Amino acid sequence: MISVEVKNRTEKFELDVSFDFLTGITGIFGRSGAGKTTLINIIAGILRPDSGKIMFDEKVIFDSDKNVNLPKHLRRIGYVAQDSQLFPHYNVEKNLLYSKSHGTSQAANFKQVVDVLGIVNILDRRPNSLSGGEQQRVAIARAILSEPDLLIMDEPLSSLDLQRREKILPFIERLRDSINMPILYVSHDLSEITRLADNLILLDAGKIVKSGTVEEMMSNIEIMSFFGKRDIGSTMEMTVTDHSGDGLTKISTGAFDLWIPHSELAIGSQIRIRLMAHDILISKKRPHDISALNIIEASIAEVREGAGPGVIVALKVGASKFLARITLRSKENLGLAVGQKCYAIIKAVSVAPNNVSKV
Repeated sequence: MISVEVKNRTEKFELDVSFDFLTGITGIFGRSGAGKTTLINIIAGILRPDSGKIMFDEKVIFDSDKNVNLPKHLRRIGYVAQDSQLFPHYNVEKNLLYSKSHGTSQAANFKQVVDVLGIVNILDRRPNSLSGGEQQRVAIARAILSEPDLLIMDEPLSSLDLQRREKILPFIERLRDSINMPILYVSHDLSEITRLADNLILLDAGKIVKSGTVEEMMSNIEIMSFFGKRDIGSTMEMTVTDHSGDGLTKISTGAFDLWIPHSELAIGSQIRIRLMAHDILISKKRPHDISALNIIEASIAEVREGAGPGVIVALKVGASKFLARITLRSKENLGLAVGQKCYAIIKAVSVAPNNVSKV
């Protein structure tokens, strides 16, 4: 377990956070200036906080009361930044072996890491001959092969265009599923975090606004003001139950089913899906003769009006909760209120492939 409890005053805000996390990916999200960089720099040993304590299991790496402050090279933290920072005069293999030689043992499996990250065929190439996505995959492999106790990924895809990001995300998913290591993933891109992370920490002005599982956080109507209107979308885990012959896949929570564009994942696979709030329509009566394939009976759990014309409606089906974004006029025309039964209408084609991932 990684345990962090630190305070640090800057010119802009006072960082005051306390949280624990285990293996898997913990996402850190917040607006620019929220304190994300300050926090990870403190954990990595780049910045000394005013007070607090940081522990990796029973190992104390910082304790202001006991005057313990391990230097960064002794903290065993792998760090992947926006820039891959590879050695330009080494080929890929030498970049990786340099990192491995600085680990504490030979436990890290070189072949497994290069296989998982898909870099077997570029080991003899120099960094300047690689694409941005390839460089980042090598940087991630190098960080892992240093045998860290913790991997920090600081906006690792922000320098890549959308097409290259979509290519590298499956490799990070494979990495998440194959290594037993806690990962802190910092990003301003909510779609990345909701696709990759198990848990999410929301920072604002140096404080933790809320933390929890990604599914809990993305259906929490109280924190939607911290996300962009177009980014509001609920995340839930479902199971692939059927593939049709017309290019669609059926998935299920157990309480309701959804048809989505065809997925390559096998029947029985557990997946994570993100439903964008602006893609969900609400009807008080079951609609007929419409093109949308997904019509889900739900109850209204909460209604939250914003400062503008938008309203967020939390819909509950069994144990699942998801959000719809409609106009205030629509809410008033329908007379929506907490406790009412309604129907959520979701077009199958509105579920983009990049909003569907393997758990």
